[in-house]
Amino acid sequence: MRSRRDPITVANASCLTRVRQLSPPVSIKRWGQHLAFDSQSTLLLAMARMQPDRLRWWDLRGESDQPVCSPEIPLSSVFCVLPGRDLVVAVGWPDPTAPWKKRLVALSTRDGSLRYEAPFPYELHAMSASADGSLLAMVVEDGLGLLWDVERWCCLRELEVAPKYLYAQGCAISPDRRLIAAAQTQNYPDQGPGIIQLWDATTGATLCLLSVNDPLIWDVAFHPTEPLLVAGTNGDDVHVVDLEQRRIVRTFDAPRAWRLSFNPDGSLLAVAGDGPFFGVYRFDTGERLFSHEDDNDEQTSPAVFSPDGTFVAWGQGDYTVGLWAVAD
Repeated sequence: MRSRRDPITVANASCLTRVRQLSPPVSIKRWGQHLAFDSQSTLLLAMARMQPDRLRWWDLRGESDQPVCSPEIPLSSVFCVLPGRDLVVAVGWPDPTAPWKKRLVALSTRDGSLRYEAPFPYELHAMSASADGSLLAMVVEDGLGLLWDVERWCCLRELEVAPKYLYAQGCAISPDRRLIAAAQTQNYPDQGPGIIQLWDATTGATLCLLSVNDPLIWDVAFHPTEPLLVAGTNGDDVHVVDLEQRRIVRTFDAPRAWRLSFNPDGSLLAVAGDGPFFGVYRFDTGERLFSHEDDNDEQTSPAVFSPDGTFVAWGQGDYTVGLWAVAD
Protein backbone atom coordinates (compact mmCIF):
# COMPACT_ATOMS: atom_id res chain seq x y z
CA MET A 1 0.00 0.00 0.00
CA ARG A 2 1.45 3.38 -1.01
CA SER A 3 2.01 5.97 1.69
CA ARG A 4 -0.06 9.11 1.75
CA ARG A 5 1.65 11.88 -0.22
CA ASP A 6 1.32 15.63 0.03
CA PRO A 7 -0.57 17.37 -2.78
CA ILE A 8 1.52 19.22 -5.35
CA THR A 9 1.18 22.97 -4.76
CA VAL A 10 2.67 26.23 -5.98
CA ALA A 11 4.97 26.14 -2.95
CA ASN A 12 6.45 22.68 -3.59
CA ALA A 13 6.08 22.06 -7.35
CA SER A 14 9.69 23.05 -8.02
CA CYS A 15 10.78 20.13 -5.80
CA LEU A 16 9.06 17.35 -7.76
CA THR A 17 10.95 14.12 -8.16
CA ARG A 18 10.23 10.92 -10.04
CA VAL A 19 9.04 8.44 -7.44
CA ARG A 20 8.03 5.49 -9.64
CA GLN A 21 8.67 4.05 -13.08
CA LEU A 22 5.94 1.73 -14.32
CA SER A 23 6.72 -1.23 -16.64
CA PRO A 24 10.19 -2.31 -17.76
CA PRO A 25 11.83 -0.27 -20.54
CA VAL A 26 11.78 -1.59 -24.10
CA SER A 27 13.95 -0.70 -27.09
CA ILE A 28 11.13 -0.84 -29.68
CA LYS A 29 10.50 2.57 -31.23
CA ARG A 30 7.33 4.15 -29.83
CA TRP A 31 5.74 7.48 -30.63
CA GLY A 32 4.49 8.34 -27.18
CA GLN A 33 1.60 7.23 -25.02
CA HIS A 34 -1.85 8.44 -24.05
CA LEU A 35 -2.42 8.45 -20.27
CA ALA A 36 -5.35 8.80 -17.85
CA PHE A 37 -6.03 8.32 -14.14
CA ASP A 38 -9.25 7.00 -12.71
CA SER A 39 -11.23 9.39 -10.50
CA GLN A 40 -9.86 7.87 -7.29
CA SER A 41 -6.22 8.32 -8.37
CA THR A 42 -5.65 4.61 -7.77
CA LEU A 43 -5.43 3.40 -11.39
CA LEU A 44 -3.26 4.77 -14.18
CA LEU A 45 -4.00 3.71 -17.76
CA ALA A 46 -1.75 4.00 -20.83
CA MET A 47 -1.61 3.02 -24.48
CA ALA A 48 0.80 3.81 -27.30
CA ARG A 49 -0.31 6.67 -29.54
CA MET A 50 0.70 5.69 -33.07
CA GLN A 51 1.30 1.96 -33.19
CA PRO A 52 -1.04 -1.00 -32.61
CA ASP A 53 -1.00 -1.61 -28.89
CA ARG A 54 -3.02 -2.95 -26.00
CA LEU A 55 -4.41 -0.72 -23.31
CA ARG A 56 -2.78 -1.49 -19.98
CA TRP A 57 -3.14 -0.18 -16.46
CA TRP A 58 -1.54 -0.22 -13.05
CA ASP A 59 -2.97 -0.24 -9.51
CA LEU A 60 -1.00 2.47 -7.72
CA ARG A 61 -2.03 1.17 -4.30
CA GLY A 62 0.29 -1.80 -4.74
CA GLU A 63 4.07 -2.01 -4.89
CA SER A 64 4.32 -3.78 -8.24
CA ASP A 65 5.25 -1.73 -11.29
CA GLN A 66 3.77 -4.34 -13.65
CA PRO A 67 0.32 -3.77 -15.21
CA VAL A 68 -2.58 -5.42 -13.41
CA CYS A 69 -4.71 -5.63 -16.58
CA SER A 70 -4.30 -5.49 -20.37
CA PRO A 71 -7.51 -6.43 -22.25
CA GLU A 72 -7.31 -8.45 -25.44
CA ILE A 73 -9.79 -6.26 -27.38
CA PRO A 74 -7.94 -4.20 -30.06
CA LEU A 75 -8.53 -0.50 -29.41
CA SER A 76 -7.72 2.81 -31.02
CA SER A 77 -5.22 4.97 -29.17
CA VAL A 78 -7.80 7.60 -28.08
CA PHE A 79 -9.42 6.53 -24.82
CA CYS A 80 -11.19 8.12 -21.87
CA VAL A 81 -11.79 7.01 -18.27
CA LEU A 82 -15.29 7.74 -16.97
CA PRO A 83 -15.09 9.32 -13.49
CA GLY A 84 -16.86 7.33 -10.79
CA ARG A 85 -17.97 4.52 -13.11
CA ASP A 86 -15.07 2.04 -13.25
CA LEU A 87 -15.17 2.25 -17.06
CA VAL A 88 -12.74 3.12 -19.80
CA VAL A 89 -14.08 4.05 -23.27
CA ALA A 90 -12.42 3.69 -26.68
CA VAL A 91 -13.18 2.73 -30.26
CA GLY A 92 -12.52 -0.97 -30.70
CA TRP A 93 -13.24 -4.15 -32.54
CA PRO A 94 -14.91 -6.62 -30.13
CA ASP A 95 -15.16 -9.16 -32.95
CA PRO A 96 -11.61 -9.63 -34.34
CA THR A 97 -13.04 -11.40 -37.41
CA ALA A 98 -14.76 -8.16 -38.48
CA PRO A 99 -12.23 -5.34 -37.90
CA TRP A 100 -14.11 -3.02 -40.25
CA LYS A 101 -17.08 -2.92 -37.86
CA LYS A 102 -15.88 -0.29 -35.42
CA ARG A 103 -17.67 -0.05 -32.08
CA LEU A 104 -17.59 2.44 -29.23
CA VAL A 105 -16.85 0.17 -26.30
CA ALA A 106 -16.72 0.54 -22.52
CA LEU A 107 -14.49 -1.85 -20.59
CA SER A 108 -14.49 -2.45 -16.86
CA THR A 109 -11.40 -1.03 -15.17
CA ARG A 110 -11.79 -3.79 -12.59
CA ASP A 111 -11.06 -6.70 -14.92
CA GLY A 112 -11.08 -5.42 -18.52
CA SER A 113 -14.38 -7.09 -19.41
CA LEU A 114 -16.64 -5.62 -22.08
CA ARG A 115 -19.57 -3.74 -20.52
CA TYR A 116 -21.13 -1.70 -23.36
CA GLU A 117 -20.74 -1.45 -27.12
CA ALA A 118 -22.45 0.37 -29.97
CA PRO A 119 -21.71 0.85 -33.70
CA PHE A 120 -19.44 3.83 -34.29
CA PRO A 121 -18.94 4.61 -38.01
CA TYR A 122 -16.53 7.51 -37.44
CA GLU A 123 -12.85 8.29 -37.20
CA LEU A 124 -12.43 9.52 -33.63
CA HIS A 125 -10.06 12.47 -33.19
CA ALA A 126 -10.67 13.63 -29.60
CA MET A 127 -12.75 12.60 -26.60
CA SER A 128 -13.42 13.89 -23.08
CA ALA A 129 -15.70 12.91 -20.18
CA SER A 130 -17.82 15.09 -17.92
CA ALA A 131 -16.80 15.35 -14.27
CA ASP A 132 -19.59 12.96 -13.21
CA GLY A 133 -18.92 10.46 -16.00
CA SER A 134 -22.43 10.74 -17.46
CA LEU A 135 -21.46 12.40 -20.76
CA LEU A 136 -18.78 12.02 -23.40
CA ALA A 137 -17.85 14.77 -25.83
CA MET A 138 -16.26 13.54 -29.04
CA VAL A 139 -14.98 15.21 -32.19
CA VAL A 140 -14.78 13.04 -35.30
CA GLU A 141 -13.96 13.59 -38.97
CA ASP A 142 -15.05 16.75 -40.82
CA GLY A 143 -15.17 18.69 -37.52
CA LEU A 144 -18.37 16.96 -36.39
CA GLY A 145 -18.95 16.96 -32.64
CA LEU A 146 -20.99 14.35 -30.74
CA LEU A 147 -22.39 14.33 -27.22
CA TRP A 148 -22.73 10.77 -25.94
CA ASP A 149 -25.14 9.63 -23.21
CA VAL A 150 -23.30 7.08 -21.08
CA GLU A 151 -26.38 5.73 -19.25
CA ARG A 152 -28.23 4.91 -22.49
CA TRP A 153 -25.01 4.27 -24.43
CA CYS A 154 -26.11 6.24 -27.46
CA CYS A 155 -25.55 9.60 -29.13
CA LEU A 156 -27.53 12.29 -27.32
CA ARG A 157 -27.01 14.97 -29.97
CA GLU A 158 -24.74 16.17 -32.72
CA LEU A 159 -22.87 19.43 -32.24
CA GLU A 160 -23.03 22.12 -34.88
CA VAL A 161 -20.24 21.83 -37.44
CA ALA A 162 -17.96 24.82 -37.96
CA PRO A 163 -18.27 26.57 -41.33
CA LYS A 164 -14.73 25.58 -42.33
CA TYR A 165 -13.25 22.12 -42.63
CA LEU A 166 -11.42 21.54 -39.35
CA TYR A 167 -9.42 18.81 -37.64
CA ALA A 168 -9.78 18.48 -33.88
CA GLN A 169 -6.79 17.72 -31.69
CA GLY A 170 -8.43 17.97 -28.25
CA CYS A 171 -11.77 18.64 -26.58
CA ALA A 172 -13.18 19.16 -23.08
CA ILE A 173 -16.47 19.46 -21.15
CA SER A 174 -16.84 22.25 -18.59
CA PRO A 175 -17.14 21.24 -14.91
CA ASP A 176 -20.82 22.23 -14.89
CA ARG A 177 -21.50 20.26 -18.14
CA ARG A 178 -22.91 23.38 -19.86
CA LEU A 179 -20.11 23.95 -22.38
CA ILE A 180 -17.99 21.87 -24.72
CA ALA A 181 -14.78 23.20 -26.25
CA ALA A 182 -12.55 21.85 -29.01
CA ALA A 183 -9.13 22.72 -30.37
CA GLN A 184 -9.75 22.95 -34.10
CA THR A 185 -7.13 23.29 -36.83
CA GLN A 186 -7.76 23.98 -40.48
CA ASN A 187 -7.38 20.82 -42.54
CA TYR A 188 -4.47 22.58 -44.25
CA PRO A 189 -2.83 24.84 -41.64
CA ASP A 190 -1.71 27.41 -44.20
CA GLN A 191 -5.38 28.16 -44.90
CA GLY A 192 -5.88 30.08 -41.68
CA PRO A 193 -5.48 30.27 -37.90
CA GLY A 194 -6.38 27.63 -35.38
CA ILE A 195 -9.79 27.98 -33.77
CA ILE A 196 -11.26 27.39 -30.35
CA GLN A 197 -14.81 26.20 -30.94
CA LEU A 198 -17.25 26.53 -28.05
CA TRP A 199 -20.64 24.76 -28.01
CA ASP A 200 -23.73 24.91 -25.83
CA ALA A 201 -23.93 21.33 -24.54
CA THR A 202 -27.70 21.57 -24.05
CA THR A 203 -28.53 22.48 -27.65
CA GLY A 204 -25.39 21.60 -29.60
CA ALA A 205 -25.25 25.12 -31.04
CA THR A 206 -21.93 26.87 -31.63
CA LEU A 207 -21.51 29.75 -29.20
CA CYS A 208 -18.30 31.15 -30.66
CA LEU A 209 -15.34 30.46 -32.94
CA LEU A 210 -12.31 32.14 -31.45
CA SER A 211 -9.21 32.45 -33.65
CA VAL A 212 -5.71 32.17 -32.18
CA ASN A 213 -2.43 33.46 -33.57
CA ASP A 214 -1.11 30.06 -34.60
CA PRO A 215 -2.32 27.76 -37.40
CA LEU A 216 -2.01 24.69 -35.13
CA ILE A 217 -4.02 24.53 -31.92
CA TRP A 218 -3.63 21.29 -30.03
CA ASP A 219 -5.58 21.17 -26.80
CA VAL A 220 -8.11 22.89 -24.55
CA ALA A 221 -8.85 22.51 -20.83
CA PHE A 222 -11.45 24.15 -18.59
CA HIS A 223 -10.28 25.67 -15.33
CA PRO A 224 -11.75 23.57 -12.49
CA THR A 225 -13.11 26.49 -10.40
CA GLU A 226 -13.18 29.65 -12.56
CA PRO A 227 -14.97 30.55 -15.83
CA LEU A 228 -11.76 30.20 -17.82
CA LEU A 229 -10.48 27.98 -20.61
CA VAL A 230 -6.88 27.40 -21.66
CA ALA A 231 -5.69 26.49 -25.15
CA GLY A 232 -2.26 25.29 -26.26
CA THR A 233 -0.69 25.94 -29.66
CA ASN A 234 2.22 24.80 -31.78
CA GLY A 235 3.99 28.04 -30.94
CA ASP A 236 5.15 28.99 -27.48
CA ASP A 237 1.70 30.04 -26.32
CA VAL A 238 -0.89 28.99 -23.80
CA HIS A 239 -3.93 31.24 -24.21
CA VAL A 240 -6.32 31.94 -21.34
CA VAL A 241 -9.91 32.57 -22.46
CA ASP A 242 -12.52 34.34 -20.34
CA LEU A 243 -15.69 32.32 -20.97
CA GLU A 244 -18.02 35.16 -20.00
CA GLN A 245 -16.35 37.68 -22.30
CA ARG A 246 -15.42 34.96 -24.84
CA ARG A 247 -12.05 36.46 -25.58
CA ILE A 248 -8.39 35.76 -24.86
CA VAL A 249 -7.41 37.75 -21.76
CA ARG A 250 -3.90 36.45 -21.13
CA THR A 251 -1.13 34.48 -22.81
CA PHE A 252 1.98 32.91 -21.33
CA ASP A 253 4.95 31.08 -22.78
CA ALA A 254 5.02 27.28 -22.85
CA PRO A 255 6.95 25.64 -25.71
CA ARG A 256 4.75 23.76 -28.21
CA ALA A 257 1.92 23.17 -25.74
CA TRP A 258 0.53 19.84 -26.93
CA ARG A 259 -1.52 18.66 -23.90
CA LEU A 260 -2.85 20.53 -20.87
CA SER A 261 -3.87 19.29 -17.41
CA PHE A 262 -4.92 21.28 -14.33
CA ASN A 263 -4.37 20.22 -10.74
CA PRO A 264 -7.61 20.06 -8.65
CA ASP A 265 -7.72 23.69 -7.52
CA GLY A 266 -6.46 25.14 -10.81
CA SER A 267 -3.36 26.77 -9.34
CA LEU A 268 -1.04 24.62 -11.48
CA LEU A 269 -1.07 23.58 -15.13
CA ALA A 270 0.91 20.64 -16.47
CA VAL A 271 1.92 21.27 -20.09
CA ALA A 272 3.32 18.47 -22.24
CA GLY A 273 5.25 19.74 -25.22
CA ASP A 274 5.24 18.35 -28.72
CA GLY A 275 8.46 16.48 -28.03
CA PRO A 276 10.11 14.62 -25.15
CA PHE A 277 9.45 17.19 -22.40
CA PHE A 278 6.85 18.57 -20.01
CA GLY A 279 6.57 21.41 -17.51
CA VAL A 280 4.47 22.43 -14.52
CA TYR A 281 3.41 26.07 -14.54
CA ARG A 282 1.97 28.43 -11.98
CA PHE A 283 -1.33 29.31 -13.61
CA ASP A 284 -1.83 32.85 -12.29
CA THR A 285 1.57 34.10 -13.45
CA GLY A 286 2.61 31.61 -16.14
CA GLU A 287 5.89 30.94 -14.33
CA ARG A 288 7.39 27.53 -15.04
CA LEU A 289 8.09 25.85 -11.72
CA PHE A 290 9.34 22.46 -12.91
CA SER A 291 10.40 20.80 -16.15
CA HIS A 292 11.69 17.43 -17.31
CA GLU A 293 12.75 15.85 -20.59
CA ASP A 294 14.27 12.59 -21.77
CA ASP A 295 16.55 11.72 -24.66
CA ASN A 296 13.97 10.21 -27.03
CA ASP A 297 13.22 13.07 -29.39
CA GLU A 298 10.82 10.98 -31.50
CA GLN A 299 8.06 10.65 -28.89
CA THR A 300 5.37 12.91 -27.43
CA SER A 301 3.19 12.05 -24.43
CA PRO A 302 0.76 14.02 -22.27
CA ALA A 303 1.58 14.99 -18.69
CA VAL A 304 -1.49 14.56 -16.48
CA PHE A 305 -2.25 15.47 -12.89
CA SER A 306 -3.92 12.81 -10.79
CA PRO A 307 -7.40 13.88 -9.59
CA ASP A 308 -6.16 14.09 -5.99
CA GLY A 309 -3.29 16.35 -7.06
CA THR A 310 -0.49 14.19 -5.66
CA PHE A 311 1.06 12.90 -8.91
CA VAL A 312 2.00 14.01 -12.39
CA ALA A 313 2.26 11.11 -14.84
CA TRP A 314 4.20 11.28 -18.11
CA GLY A 315 4.83 8.66 -20.79
CA GLN A 316 8.57 8.21 -21.25
CA GLY A 317 10.44 7.42 -24.45
CA ASP A 318 11.35 3.87 -23.40
CA TYR A 319 7.65 2.88 -23.11
CA THR A 320 7.69 3.23 -19.32
CA VAL A 321 5.45 5.67 -17.45
CA GLY A 322 7.01 7.97 -14.85
CA LEU A 323 5.25 9.30 -11.76
CA TRP A 324 6.40 12.58 -10.23
CA ALA A 325 5.46 13.66 -6.72
CA VAL A 326 6.65 15.60 -3.73
CA ALA A 327 9.38 13.55 -2.09
CA ASP A 328 8.57 11.95 1.28
